[in-house]
Amino acid sequence: MEKELARHLALTAWRSFTDLARVIPLLQRHCTDAERQTYVKAIGAAGASINEEILDRVFAAHPDLKQDLEAKIAKYQKWI
Repeated sequence: MEKELARHLALTAWRSFTDLARVIPLLQRHCTDAERQTYVKAIGAAGASINEEILDRVFAAHPDLKQDLEAKIAKYQKWI
C-alpha cells in the first residue's frame, strides 16, 4: 500500500477508536452499570481489533507513520 493511503487508513482507524472512546462518559452518566460495562467492553474489543487488524499492519509496512503518530500525540494530544 502506498504511504499516503496507509496514512489515511491509519488516521481514519485512529479517529474511529477515539470517537468511540469519547462516548464512554455519556455511557457512565446515562446507562445502568450493566449496560455501561457491556458497551465499554465492546468499545475495548473494537479498539483492540482496530489496533491489531489495521494499525499494526500499517505500522509494520510504514514504521515512520507510527513515529509520526507518537510525536504528534506527544505534542498535540492528537494525531493531526
